[in-house]
Amino acid sequence: MTPPKSASEVVKLPTLESKRFLRDLRCEKIKQICVLVTEDEYVADIRSAQVFAENERFLSSSPMDESVLDEKTRIERYTSRSWESLKTNPLYKDLVEFRDVFPETVPYELPKDKGTRHEKSN
Repeated sequence: MTPPKSASEVVKLPTLESKRFLRDLRCEKIKQICVLVTEDEYVADIRSAQVFAENERFLSSSPMDESVLDEKTRIERYTSRSWESLKTNPLYKDLVEFRDVFPETVPYELPKDKGTRHEKSN
């Protein structure tokens, strides 16, 4: 099915209940989604869609399911995400400065206080 090209085609599209939409999305029956928004809403809507997709595990950095990767490929992928591999990255110095924000393992306590406060003013 091709996406609608005019407003009259858009309003003729069938409605889809949210539960059915989520079920079909999880079952991979839906291959493409087009969201119409005003220009102001575009950035906020894209961010919320990404958060939703991440929470529902629809986004992936790889088209391949990690469970089918062989051990060598898994090791290569893990090594490419290491601090050592970032040394050639132009942002390496900044990343090292905030290394405690990107720990190798999940910490058991909060990171040390850097004195930065973000307070909402009324």
